[in-house]
Amino acid sequence: MKYEELLELLDIEDASEFTYFENFADLVETEEEIFEEELETLLEEVDSTAFSELVHNYFEDLLNIVPDDHTEFYTLLSNIGTALAGIAVTMQEEETTDSWAEEFLKFKSWYLNDSEVYVTNSADGTEETVTISEALIRSRLEHLSDDKYEYDFSEALDYELDEYVMPISALLDEEDDFLDEDSFDDRDDY
Repeated sequence: MKYEELLELLDIEDASEFTYFENFADLVETEEEIFEEELETLLEEVDSTAFSELVHNYFEDLLNIVPDDHTEFYTLLSNIGTALAGIAVTMQEEETTDSWAEEFLKFKSWYLNDSEVYVTNSADGTEETVTISEALIRSRLEHLSDDKYEYDFSEALDYELDEYVMPISALLDEEDDFLDEDSFDDRDDY
């Protein structure tokens, strides 16, 4: 996919328009292959703070539909989202853009293609093997219909999350005064 095709897929004319939840959802959920170079080109032009918020919001939406009692999968998904949102805050540096693109494409592949979730229809006991994205779609649809499913995410837990160094401010909300500079000035020196 060429860069212009990526922009067309996202329904934007240039990277400065990449500001909506739907833009990020389209980036994640498209079945079309996105190459790392085109993604890096896009990332170089987006506002990193706003982009980080889009990442955070997308993962919060996913976490809200993880079926109950799947704590290990919830934690893994939360950690992936935190890492991607945290890396996104520091994307002014080229190496961070590369790291984000690489980690994102790994997540996208795992989420859309490389994972196996066993879903059992509670009504008739039939079992299917689906991807994580398909399982979470079913979980969301359960709230809109009478269909009920049981989920087994155990085979989808094999995800190697690379360690990245990021500023602690990347993990906090911008409006959170928890670690403002003045709070350190008032402490006793030891």
